[in-house]
Amino acid sequence: MLIPYEEYLRFQALRESEVLAHFDQVWTRLSVLNAGFSDEEVAADIEAARSEL
Repeated sequence: MLIPYEEYLRFQALRESEVLAHFDQVWTRLSVLNAGFSDEEVAADIEAARSEL
């Protein structure tokens, strides 16, 4: 199927905005789930995961 280039660009922009909205939802959910952890706990978990590599 062929579509005008302007429609393709509009579709791409819409797709990008959907992806960005999804990332916003994920970050919001993660912030809620991780609200009970201190920065020190998070840093320790990151360090532990890096040492396993």
